[in-house]
Amino acid sequence: MNILQCGKLMYKKGYACGTAGNISVRKPDGVEGIDVTRSGSHIGLLQPTDIIYMDEKGNYKANPLLDYKPTIELPTHLGIYEIRPEINAVIHAHLVNVLVADDIDNRWFEYVSTEQSDYYLDTAGMLATTGKYYQSGSDGASNAVLKLVKDGNSVIIAMHHGVWLLGVTLREAFIRLEVLSELAEFYIKWKTLKTGL
Repeated sequence: MNILQCGKLMYKKGYACGTAGNISVRKPDGVEGIDVTRSGSHIGLLQPTDIIYMDEKGNYKANPLLDYKPTIELPTHLGIYEIRPEINAVIHAHLVNVLVADDIDNRWFEYVSTEQSDYYLDTAGMLATTGKYYQSGSDGASNAVLKLVKDGNSVIIAMHHGVWLLGVTLREAFIRLEVLSELAEFYIKWKTLKTGL
């Protein structure tokens, strides 16, 4: 799976709307830096020119004349790769169902599980929430996510904002996105049946 394929699938499945969200992958075979979606790119309509090659310090490595800006979340992407050398792909999305579940109870994922969530999300130890709202792209938002990444979490809910999914491969990160979305739907239905919410 590559970034363009991932973006199309995210849009098709309703995990992205318009220009919300971003995707990055670490360059393979010891090449320094990452490929990351540019600011303002439509996740479902990504073109090769929407992918920017950046070094580990956030400098352009290719296409500097295009004058594209990387996603506002670039510092978080770079920080994740620095903290966790085994991670090669990161997806940031704004999953409405996850944000609704998190608003109902920010420990919602402890009440429900599926076979897939136990494997891909490890709801007992890999999934965490910031527990506080931070402005998108702010140092506070980035620091809150990176602290949880440092603690070993690969699925992070940024309160009232979105989710971060980390993977050894982009495919793994995408599967985590799918499973998290399904788990949130399961929780909302369970909560509705149980409480009449």
